Amino acid sequence: MGRMRRCRICRQGFWPNPYKGKHQKACDRPECRRELHRLACADWRRRNPDYDQDRRLRKKVRVEETAENLARFSGDPLLAIDQRVVRDLVPLEVAVIVDEYGRLVWNWMRDIALPHLPGIKAENGKLSAPGLRDEVVSQARPP
Repeated sequence: MGRMRRCRICRQGFWPNPYKGKHQKACDRPECRRELHRLACADWRRRNPDYDQDRRLRKKVRVEETAENLARFSGDPLLAIDQRVVRDLVPLEVAVIVDEYGRLVWNWMRDIALPHLPGIKAENGKLSAPGLRDEVVSQARPP
């Protein structure tokens, strides 16, 4: 079973769980386990400061997908990015270059796809209007 140890949180003696063995640092009291977990999470965040940074940044930059916003930028996906936030985050030159690359790729893809649209419509019956995907998803899920 091992020898008795001292809890790092409450400083009380405890017998370690035989399955955890030498890895157990705190006793089985819920408040000690919770505090040890809190300290471990704080240490991990201190060692990995930018782990979640890109997710938070993407959430800040994207325009919220409401029905009116979907209708507004359904023809141009570049309108789905809040340019005011981008201008605050990066220098103007970088924002302009990235925006122009986005427009080039969008125009290039549009020019490639438009000639094939009649064939795609014939194969698939009809294309759904932009913004209807949310209605389809909500109907597919049971309440």
